[in-house]
Amino acid sequence: MKKILILPAIFAFAILFTSCYNDSAEALYPELNNMCDTTNVTYSNNISKIMNNSCNNCHGSTYKTDGNGVSLGNYQDLFDNYDDVLGAVNHASGYKAMPKNSSKLSSCILRQLQIWNEQGKPNN
Repeated sequence: MKKILILPAIFAFAILFTSCYNDSAEALYPELNNMCDTTNVTYSNNISKIMNNSCNNCHGSTYKTDGNGVSLGNYQDLFDNYDDVLGAVNHASGYKAMPKNSSKLSSCILRQLQIWNEQGKPNN
């Protein structure tokens, strides 16, 4: 009788331990990796689109600063305020988390911003 009970218990443990694992999204969905191009990051192809999609609804060129806000509607505005922008979108301590009332930008977008910064923030 004990052998009959031991066999199902071993089977149950085997199922439990082989079915529970933690893979990253990159491992589970490799096609998403191809959507994040970090090989040729430029202002015109990547950064300006990030700004238009994530920032310029509130911080566009028509944004009127009130002493607390930042305009990011063009290359020069972003260039001049980049350190603050990077702190805000990374939700770093001491910065207001941006986008406001929204989740953190994707790791792909944050990586593209970092690469552009490492390139010297060219207007290309």
